[in-house]
Amino acid sequence: MDFIKHHLILAIVFLTGAAVLVVEVVATRILAPYFGNTIFSFSSILGVILAALSCGYYWGGWLADRKASYTRFFMLIFFGGLSVFILKIIMHWFLPSYGYELSMISGPLITSLLLFFIPGLLLGTLSPFAIQLLHLQEGHNAVGKTSGKIFFWSTVGSITGSIGSGFLLIPHFGVKQIILGVAFFLMILGALGTLLTSKKKVRHSLAIILLSIITSLAYAITPDGTPADVIFSKDGTYEQISVIERDYKGRPIHLLLQDLSSNSGTYLDTGEMIFEYPQYYSLYELFVPKMKRFLMIGGGAYNVPKELLAENPQVHIDVAEIEAELFPIAQKYFGLVPNDKLTNYFTDGRRFLHTTKHKYEMIFSDVYYSFAAVPMHCSTLEFFQAANERLHDGGIFMANFVGSLDPAASPMIFATIKTLKQVFPQIYVFAVKEPRTDIPQNFILVGHKSTQRIDLTLPTQAKDPYKVLKNLAQHEMTIDEADLENVPILTDNYAPVEFLLASVLKQYDNFIRTKIPES
Repeated sequence: MDFIKHHLILAIVFLTGAAVLVVEVVATRILAPYFGNTIFSFSSILGVILAALSCGYYWGGWLADRKASYTRFFMLIFFGGLSVFILKIIMHWFLPSYGYELSMISGPLITSLLLFFIPGLLLGTLSPFAIQLLHLQEGHNAVGKTSGKIFFWSTVGSITGSIGSGFLLIPHFGVKQIILGVAFFLMILGALGTLLTSKKKVRHSLAIILLSIITSLAYAITPDGTPADVIFSKDGTYEQISVIERDYKGRPIHLLLQDLSSNSGTYLDTGEMIFEYPQYYSLYELFVPKMKRFLMIGGGAYNVPKELLAENPQVHIDVAEIEAELFPIAQKYFGLVPNDKLTNYFTDGRRFLHTTKHKYEMIFSDVYYSFAAVPMHCSTLEFFQAANERLHDGGIFMANFVGSLDPAASPMIFATIKTLKQVFPQIYVFAVKEPRTDIPQNFILVGHKSTQRIDLTLPTQAKDPYKVLKNLAQHEMTIDEADLENVPILTDNYAPVEFLLASVLKQYDNFIRTKIPES
C-alpha cells in the first residue's frame, strides 16, 4: 500500500505541475484579445502566477505541518480545479464587459490578479503537502531526498504542460475548452481522492458538490454566443482570428480581426481595400515600375497580393506569413484566388529573409498590426539590414508602423526612422492621415536602395487605383535631425519597444478600441 501511495503522490504532483503551466501558457491567449501580446501582458501573467505559487508554497507548508492528510491533499486539488472553473466563468462574464475599459498597461495586471492568483495559490500548496506526506512514509531522515523527488516530478510536469500547450492543446482546441478541461480534470481527481480517503459524512457532501460541478460543466461547455456580425472565429496558432461582416458607409464589408486589431478589410461589392495604409503598395509604380518579384511579410487578409496579381499578372509574389490559418480565410472571405505566381511560406518574416535565396525589387513588411503588437525582432537594425540584403539595387523596403507625433508618444516612430536611416541611402516617411497631426495613425516608412532621390511631385502614368501617388507629396513628412537626436537606434541587443510605446498606449486606449469600422 505504501508503494502505491508513494508513486500516486509523484504522479499527482506531475499532473498538477502540468496543469499549472497549461493555465499559464493559455493565459496569454486569454488576455490577447483585450490587451494584445505585449510585454505588459507577459510580465503580468508571469509575475502574478509566480507570486501566487510563492504564497501557495508558504501556506501549503504551514497547513502540512499542522495536519497533513490525504483527504486534505485531495480537497486542495478539488478546490484548485474549482478555482480554474471559476476562472472560466469570469472569462465569460467579466472580460467582454470590462476588458476593453481597462488600460492596456495596468489592465493585464488587474485581470491577471483576478483570474490567475487564486488558482495559482491553491495549486501551489500541493508541493509542500506532497513533501510532507511522502516524508512521513520514507522516514524522518529523508527530507532532502523527498523534496528532490517532489520538485523533480513537479518540474517535469511543468515542462510537459508547457510543451504540450504549445504543440498539442492550443493548435487543436479552443482556449475555453482547454481551461474547462483542466478544471474538470482537477476536480474529478480531487473529488475521487477525497471520496476514497475521507469519512462517510464528507463523502456525501463532496458527492453533492461533484454532481453540481459536473452539471455546471455540462452547461459551460456549450458554445458561448457570438455577436451576429461574427461569421467566423477560431483560435489560430498565434492569435485569435475572427471575420466580421457588417455595413460600413452604406456598403457591405468583411473585416479580419487578429486578437485586438483589425487592419485588413474588403468591400464586398467591389473587392476594394477598406484601410488606407495597405494601398501604399502602389509606390512600386513610382520607385520600381518594372518590378519582377515582390515579397510581402505578413499576409493578413492577402489584400495587397490580390491587388498586385490583378494589376501585374507577370509579377511573382512571395508571402511570408507565420499564421497558416490566414491563407484559407483570405480565399473564403476576402476574394483571394490562388495563382501559380503567388507562393506562400508559413514562417516568420525575419527568418525567411535569412533563408530565402531570392532577391526582390520591393519588400513590404506589415507585421506591426496594432499599437499592442510590435514584434521587436522586426523593428531592429539587424532586421532592416537583412531586408536590404534581399533587395536588388534600386529596390525599396516598405514597412507599416502605427504611432503618433504627439511629443509624449513620438519616440517610438522616430527611433524606428533613425534605425532605418542607418541602413538605406534614402528614406521616405509618409503619414497616412496627415503629417501635421498628433492623432494616432499609420506611417509608411520607405528605405530606398539608391543614392538618387525621387521627386514625389513628378506626374506619373501609373495605374494608381487608390490615388496614392497623386497625393503622395502631401503626406510626406520632413524629418528634422533634432527629432532623432534623443531617441535610440533599435538593435537586437537593445530595443525597448514596449517602453517607447507606453506613452502611446496610455493616451490612445480609446482610439485602439474604436479603430474597427462600425456599422
